[in-house]
Amino acid sequence: MLRAQSISGVIDAPTQAAHILLNGVDPLEEQTRFTKLPSADSMEQSAEFFDPHNEKASQIREQVAMSTLDELLEFLLNQGGSVGILDATNSTLGRRKLLFKHIKEREPKLGILFIESVCEDAKVSFTLPN
Repeated sequence: MLRAQSISGVIDAPTQAAHILLNGVDPLEEQTRFTKLPSADSMEQSAEFFDPHNEKASQIREQVAMSTLDELLEFLLNQGGSVGILDATNSTLGRRKLLFKHIKEREPKLGILFIESVCEDAKVSFTLPN
């Protein structure tokens, strides 16, 4: 049975159900293994959230990145996964080093590939879809 309460308000019931179906594990039972995240209702939703000088937001972004990476590693190492894609903003060398170190601490034999897409066309970069 799905619980009405979600992980700090971050995972709703349909997402919880999908997680159970795809991973065979209820994320609410897993929450003790992962860092608790703040409620989505209390997080800044503006561009200021991504300001590198916003310390609180930076800590939240790091928590989210590491929790997501831990879920991916759980899938790869303990649930029969073969390939994992962590689609995120891992554009800084510091973030990539942190992810690399975290992965290698869990399993030194895992291969890691960073793929970067760069758009230098200002017309494309600043055009929003209609």
